Amino acid sequence: MQNNLINTVSNTINQNVNITFPGQSEIQEANDELDDTIENATPIGELETEIASFVAKEDDNLNYALSKLRTEIEK
Repeated sequence: MQNNLINTVSNTINQNVNITFPGQSEIQEANDELDDTIENATPIGELETEIASFVAKEDDNLNYALSKLRTEIEK
């Protein structure tokens, strides 16, 4: 009886994950809006150096560095 119940519940669980990506026009529109919002963009090389430095300060633990960054942004 219990096995039947467990099997029934197990069979009704949907394990699919649906991911919906925006269309190309939506992506371009968001990109343009972002470019308009940023007044003084940091050059790519400088940005990469800044990110590497930030992660290195956290003993190269990317997960901890990202959580710390999120905490700082939310302050």
